[in-house]
Amino acid sequence: MSDDGNRLRANGLRDAALALGLPREQVQQADADGTLELVALEHLAAGQRPCFDLSEVAARANLATDRVLAFWRALGFPDPRPGERMFTAADADMLAAIVQVIDTGALDQAVALQMAKVIGSSLNRIAAAQVDAVVSHSESGTGTDNEREPQAQDDPMPASLRSAHIVPLMPRILEMVWQRHLATAARRRIIRAAAGEGDNVCVGFADLVGFTARTRQLSDHELAEVVRRFETIAYDVVTARGGRVVKMIGDEVLFLHEDVRSGAELALALAAAFRRDEQFSDVRVALASGRVLQRDGDVFGAVVNLASRIVHVAFPGSVVVSQDVHDAVEHDRRFASRALRQHYLKDIGRVPLWSLRPALLPDEETDAAERLRELEAEAQRLAAQDDTDAERTLAEALHDARLRVEEAESQAWRHIEEALLDAEKTARKAGDQAWRKVAQFIDTVQSRVDAARSEVARRTGRR
Repeated sequence: MSDDGNRLRANGLRDAALALGLPREQVQQADADGTLELVALEHLAAGQRPCFDLSEVAARANLATDRVLAFWRALGFPDPRPGERMFTAADADMLAAIVQVIDTGALDQAVALQMAKVIGSSLNRIAAAQVDAVVSHSESGTGTDNEREPQAQDDPMPASLRSAHIVPLMPRILEMVWQRHLATAARRRIIRAAAGEGDNVCVGFADLVGFTARTRQLSDHELAEVVRRFETIAYDVVTARGGRVVKMIGDEVLFLHEDVRSGAELALALAAAFRRDEQFSDVRVALASGRVLQRDGDVFGAVVNLASRIVHVAFPGSVVVSQDVHDAVEHDRRFASRALRQHYLKDIGRVPLWSLRPALLPDEETDAAERLRELEAEAQRLAAQDDTDAERTLAEALHDARLRVEEAESQAWRHIEEALLDAEKTARKAGDQAWRKVAQFIDTVQSRVDAARSEVARRTGRR
């Protein structure tokens, strides 16, 4: 972005923030900190001004403080400090309405708390995603003129602030989406109950191989884009084929389908979609089927654990399924499977596994067979050529080995002869030295004997 564009953008943002009713001092400070867009968004979403502390909101809602705190925590909010005024009149009315429903017996308190946890967790993710979108727009707005969208180059108002107009619309969006998902969830349960299948579903995991190593090589922005792309593909493929994304778990996506065969089609489509994307050639998919426990939008049970374990032994780019899934699709001509060796899965034991792929069409089977024959002929030709080359190489190696052996034998005999000569010289030298020492010893002994005889003669003659 040019300097003039930056100034226009900054001026437009400050003017918009002031028009929202933000104090000028706060606008100037936030502008200096680089947080003006977030401050504007906070102001838009704030709604009523907090005016009650914990004891006051409890009294207004006619509730005990511990009940207020229980629901406040379940919604995902921290405990207020003593005397801190963080509750609005709408908060008090909401808490009073919940407790009134519970007191009438229409809703169990434990169920209400659990629903509050689910609502708080889900809406926290939605709010965090909105803030991330604002930050992303803000950061992308600092690029070059070529990097910006053409319609934004002449518009000083940042896209992130324009997107803040969605805040008043969010309650209507959430209500509409919630109603449709509620109806869909009820319909799924009705279909399963009518079929007498209970919670017998197909559970799958898709895992991004090497994600930990990749995080060390990418910047935060690049990593966020990889995660966003991974989630986008997963949600698009799963929902388009009638499945449901249960949750994202770091570099994995947990999904399910009510029908095993449709779930198998979904798993193959998911693997193919990731395979076509340049960023995700190393995604593996696992599938298992059976009864699960569904609570608060999540799924639990042995089948979930099995699918989670299978995905970590699958090859990158492949779809590996449990025995139950294989049995369900074995006679379906849309699928082809291959038995894998039994694998030991942690906390489960040894289980049979199958590699699943789409079955080839008749034309594809003909082409594949022809290609296989061509490959076999080529392999035989190469094998024959390799045999000739191997024989020639072996003959050359044997000839070279013989030469080396003969040379080694020749050198060995030379070393032996030299060693024998050295030994002979050493022995001869040692013998000469030994004879000299013997002669010297004999001379010494003879001298001593002669001296003894002279002494005896002398003493004898004296007597």
